[in-house]
Parts: sequence; structure tokens; C-alpha cells
Amino acid sequence: MTLDLLNIILPQDLLLYFEIVNFQELEYISVKKDCLHIYLEEKHQLPKGFVSE
Repeated sequence: MTLDLLNIILPQDLLLYFEIVNFQELEYISVKKDCLHIYLEEKHQLPKGFVSE
């Protein structure tokens, strides 16, 4: 899986405030399931209309 595919899967609103910094594809053979761990980092940008005091 690539970062381009993750950008399509994740909601665009989420990606406005978070950046994908890493991801891992894991396969659990014992339960026959795949798992995807996505690591995000906050961009520290205030939403539009938010007033800081």
C-alpha cells in the first residue's frame, strides 16, 4: 500500500489537520486477518473561524 492510496481512503477533512507520517501493514496468520496501522501527526493549524485568545 502506498501513501497515495491512504490519501484516498482517509477523509479529506482529517488530512487538513493531520499528516500521515508512517504506516504498517500487518498480517495475523493465526486469525487470517490483515491490519493496517496508520500514524498521524497534527499539523497545528487552527480551523477556520477559530479565534485564539
